Amino acid sequence: MARRFLAAWDGLQQLWAVSPDFDLEAETLQAFTDITGRDLLRTREAMAEVIRGI
Repeated sequence: MARRFLAAWDGLQQLWAVSPDFDLEAETLQAFTDITGRDLLRTREAMAEVIRGI
């Protein structure tokens, strides 16, 4: 999963470099969801709750 995400990230950065109007943030969030099957922002919130001991 990590290799797939890093490959996607590398490709997305290249697209952004040649097309500055490319929405890197939205595409990165979508790539994470596509690869993991999870919403990045919800995953981040859940991890923060675990770390805080909630």
